[in-house]
Amino acid sequence: MDDMLSKMFEIQSKHNDMWQDKNKFETDVNYRLLTMKDFVLGITKQNTSLLESFNWSNHTLDRIEDKHNSKIQMIDIAKYLFGFFIMLGGDAKEFFEIFESKSTELDNRWKQIFTNMTEKTSVVIFDIDGIIADYTTHYERFLEETVGLTKVDHKRKSYSFYQTYGISRQEEEQFNIDFTISGGFRDIPVFDDVIKVMRQIKVSGHKIILVTARPNWHFKRLSSDTQYWLDKNGIPYDMLFWNKDKSDVIINYIFPAKIQCMIEDRDKHCIEVSHIGVDVLLMDKTYNKDVKDTEHIKRIYSYKDIIDFINKKGK
Repeated sequence: MDDMLSKMFEIQSKHNDMWQDKNKFETDVNYRLLTMKDFVLGITKQNTSLLESFNWSNHTLDRIEDKHNSKIQMIDIAKYLFGFFIMLGGDAKEFFEIFESKSTELDNRWKQIFTNMTEKTSVVIFDIDGIIADYTTHYERFLEETVGLTKVDHKRKSYSFYQTYGISRQEEEQFNIDFTISGGFRDIPVFDDVIKVMRQIKVSGHKIILVTARPNWHFKRLSSDTQYWLDKNGIPYDMLFWNKDKSDVIINYIFPAKIQCMIEDRDKHCIEVSHIGVDVLLMDKTYNKDVKDTEHIKRIYSYKDIIDFINKKGK
């Protein structure tokens, strides 16, 4: 099956070469925009032809269906899609990876819709970056080795990085965009011991829910890059939610489940979630020192502290 998909891409690549100037596509912005527009309009035209192939209009007198013709129209659409994908630098392997990742994302959405959370459902919520993924180490390596920055302050005092490197907020935002579109989230290392603790939590009968503020609503590739990372590292979880407001996720999708705790590193999310009565374990970081322990906030220093908290809460 993989060979068939590769063969299809090989055939379409040759067809692209018959009329597309690859070098001009890469260097001439106007040519590139016109070429991409042609492909999008071609897909739109073929979609209309597909619609016409099965006489969709209610007032059509001739109701004869031509299934073979419909299939041919679908192939025309596929050729445009494959051709466009190839133009953007994609190949059969990447196409399959994104297709598979997108399918998993849809599976997760169905889980969110049909998973019945009750008061008997025991849940532990994990943030991803800073808790499971060592985002800081990986991103700082990108800033230093790829961008060429040097730290002006070795003690990171806020969640952002611009002060650490003596740059503006706008510059950091652009570097973060560069990091994201380059696939930087695919290879972030995992903190020691966290997977072991997550597996122990699942074995104990708790559901693990991941809630991340990674902006996949702005950068579509974050969904596939994150899924790739989760699979590659064998991260155990039951559900995954994307939202910059994590308290909204809990209120709308996780309540009335019994939430043992949420593990978080960012001060903003920690405080917001604690305000809705959820116990938050704040992993100690240099950039969250201003957050004090409260009725629903407890600072922790190791992943073992998570197990200890859950066990103590269960007594």
